Amino acid sequence: LSTPEAEERFWMVFGGVLLTVLVLQVLSNWANDVGDFENGADGKDRLDRAVASGRISSHQMRRGVILASAMAFILGVSTVIFALHGTGLLWASSLIVLLGLSGIAAAYCYTAGNQPYGYAGWGDAAVFLFFGWIGVGGTAFLLAHSWSWTWLLPGTLTGGLSVAVLNLNNMRDHLTDAAAGKRTLPVRYG
Repeated sequence: LSTPEAEERFWMVFGGVLLTVLVLQVLSNWANDVGDFENGADGKDRLDRAVASGRISSHQMRRGVILASAMAFILGVSTVIFALHGTGLLWASSLIVLLGLSGIAAAYCYTAGNQPYGYAGWGDAAVFLFFGWIGVGGTAFLLAHSWSWTWLLPGTLTGGLSVAVLNLNNMRDHLTDAAAGKRTLPVRYG
């Protein structure tokens, strides 16, 4: 039976997850903007990019990335605490927080840092994992307080759609990516 308290809790947790995901997406986009500029995939001709076009500096974008990372962490941990408080699922809380930290690191390290994994061709796997299985499975666990392997099915769908969007962007950028040594799937397949 659903009670008004349970329904309110559901919407609070769901809202927390949505806010966290929104901030993670912003973080990912900002890290990609500064990372692709600093690693040579985006030049001054990319007027749709904030750093490459000169609208803001790399330093300013990095501060934004740090702020978005902190916001994602605070929102994520708050949502996990609210969702699982009093359930006795301490191990699960710890695992979800670790997955969240991994998501923050993955958002940054895709194209930014010294050895971005997106330049080695691992972006598709990370997008599938974090936007698919981890995102859907983690959200469902926070709402249901239990695990079901069936959640991997909708996670596969959302992960696949997310990879499709990534590949559309990578197809658009395949020439500049190839010149910068960014070995995305479209670059690898020609």
